[in-house]
Amino acid sequence: MWAEGYYREDAYWRAHHYYRPFMVRYIPGFRYEWHETPQHCGRFPKNITELRAVTSDLRVKHLGWMKPVDRLAKYYRYKKLDPQGRYGIMEQYLSILDPKPNLVAWTEQ
Repeated sequence: MWAEGYYREDAYWRAHHYYRPFMVRYIPGFRYEWHETPQHCGRFPKNITELRAVTSDLRVKHLGWMKPVDRLAKYYRYKKLDPQGRYGIMEQYLSILDPKPNLVAWTEQ
C-alpha cells in the first residue's frame, strides 16, 4: 500500500502481479539457503521453491510503504546498503521519491 486505500503500480512496482509465498511451515531437516546480500536478501530462503506449495486467493496488504516518512527512511537505507544498485534496480530506488506515482484503489474481493 502506498497510501490509505491505494497501492502503487508502475514499471518498478509490480510485485502484486506475481505469486509470492507468504507463509511457510518450518520443516526439520530441510537445508535452508539464504541470499546473503546487504540489500534485498529476502524474507524466505532462496531455495523455497523446492518445498511443496499451494496457491491461495487471499491477498496481503503490505503497509510498509504507506507513510511518507517510512518511504524516505527506506530510500536512504537502500542508498546506504546498495549505493551502486548492485542488488536491486537504481531507478526503482529513485522512484521511491516520485511525488505523484501511479496509484490504484484497493478493492476488497
